Amino acid sequence: MIDCKSTSASFAAARNVLLGGLLLVAAAACTTTPVTSRPTDVQGLETRARAAADSGNLSTAAELYAQLAASVTGTLRAGYLIDSARQSVRQGDAITARRRLTEARSDADRDQQQMIVTLLAGLEVDQRRAQAALDMLATLQPPLSNAVSSEAAAVRGRALFQLGRTTEAVRVLVDREVWLNDAASILANQRLIWDGFRQFPPPGPLAET
Repeated sequence: MIDCKSTSASFAAARNVLLGGLLLVAAAACTTTPVTSRPTDVQGLETRARAAADSGNLSTAAELYAQLAASVTGTLRAGYLIDSARQSVRQGDAITARRRLTEARSDADRDQQQMIVTLLAGLEVDQRRAQAALDMLATLQPPLSNAVSSEAAAVRGRALFQLGRTTEAVRVLVDREVWLNDAASILANQRLIWDGFRQFPPPGPLAET
C-alpha cells in the first residue's frame, strides 16, 4: 500500500529543489559581468581596416582600428590603438596619432610600450625635432623585438639625415635591412635613403660607410 503522506512529502521536496535551482540560475543571470560592446564581426572589421590601409584610405583605416580598440581590452586594445595611430601618422594627423598612442600606454605590454616610444619619436622627426627623437630612442632598453628594431632604425636614420649626419644615417638604414623580410620593405627602405639625400643633401663627399 502506498503511503500518501510520504509521496506528498517527496513531491514537495522535489519541487523545492527545482525552485531552488531556478532561483540560483536567475540570481546568476542577474549578477553576470556586463558585456562589453563588440563589433559583430571582428575578423571582418580587421579585414576592412587592412584593405582601407592598403588602398590608401587612411582615415577610414584609422577609424576602423579605433573601433576595434573600443571593443576589446588589454594588449589587444593597445595593439589596435597602435595600428590606428600608424594610419594617422601616414595621413599626417599627428594630433590624433599622439592621442591614440597615449591611450594605448595603459594596456600596452613591454614590446608595445617600446613601439609607442618609437612612433612618438617618429612624430618628433616629422616636426623637425631630430635631436628630441634621438633622445627618445635612447631610452629604449634591449632586448628589442624585430619590429621595434626596424621601426627605430628608420626613425633614427631620418633624424640623422635631418642633423646632417649623412654617413651615420646611411649606415643605420643599410644595416636596417637585416630586419626586413620582403622585397617591398627593402625597396621602401632604399627610398628612405634616397629621400634623405634629396631632402638633406650632404655638403661634401661622404666618408666611407
